[in-house]
Amino acid sequence: MIWIISRIIKYYKLIVHCEHVSASFIAREYICKRNARKIGIKNYDRLLYYSDDQFVIGENSHIQGHANIWCHDNEDTGPCKEGGRGVFCVGSNVYIGHGFHADCYNKVIIKDECLLADDILIMTSMHGMDPELRESYVKQPITTREVVVEEGCWIGSRVTLLPGVTIGKKSIIGTNSVVTKCIPSYSIAAGVPAKVIKRFDFSVHQWTEP
Repeated sequence: MIWIISRIIKYYKLIVHCEHVSASFIAREYICKRNARKIGIKNYDRLLYYSDDQFVIGENSHIQGHANIWCHDNEDTGPCKEGGRGVFCVGSNVYIGHGFHADCYNKVIIKDECLLADDILIMTSMHGMDPELRESYVKQPITTREVVVEEGCWIGSRVTLLPGVTIGKKSIIGTNSVVTKCIPSYSIAAGVPAKVIKRFDFSVHQWTEP
């Protein structure tokens, strides 16, 4: 009950502070406060963060419409095994397509020069999975792990990145893939779950079978 009351107070303060404006207005206000970046942000459906250092976007980076980005405090999750809070951090010259979703119970870091296509889902949290516990899965403590996309990556449409994965530098993830494990740099991965199908061989200057 105390947790529910604290959440009501926090969201009430957020709404009052924003004076019931749209999420896109919040994003624009955030950019104006920084007053040092040229960022294209269009038609957010939902954008939530509690402090400026939770939502950071570098120069010349763009996020297209219908994005849902929630930078949570961990107390938002109810029972949680880790401390800390959610952060959404995007480097410079990054393009993110339509329908992007990130839950950001932990850190989501997308480094410079990345290309993310449409309808990408990034998850940093997972509910407990112990069937022997009395509580249902939704009431079991969640675990959170950060997701990192290194420099120069290309993530195809409708890709899902699960908690704890790192996509190595200049790697490519094929359309509709579900990434459950870290992908090494200079690789092409695809499938459900995603597996490395090619790696770049710098000695012959081309993609080769792993």
